[in-house]
Amino acid sequence: MDDDEVTRELLRRVNDYFGLETLEAKDGDEGWRVYQQTQPDLIVSDIHMPRMNGLQLLSIVKKHNAGAKVILITGYPAYLEALRSSAHPPDGLLEKPFGIEDLRRLMITLT
Repeated sequence: MDDDEVTRELLRRVNDYFGLETLEAKDGDEGWRVYQQTQPDLIVSDIHMPRMNGLQLLSIVKKHNAGAKVILITGYPAYLEALRSSAHPPDGLLEKPFGIEDLRRLMITLT
């Protein structure tokens, strides 16, 4: 999930390259609806998004299913402090800019 269409397209292409099915959402609200309908193996979400941000999405997903795997992405260091005190920490965290290989390794570790 990412509100930036270019980022979503890049992540989809990377997942396609690695043979992974990708479902897209433009914000946390849409991401939550997609999650409820599909129960994906892994969620990769930006933190800074409109309507429902990635921290809120992480919290609601983990409350629904504590075993859900969630990777959060951020370009805003201020969110890192919020994650340290979060009741529901992500299973992985990437800071922008990140390398595609970093994302791939993290995804493999979690699936």
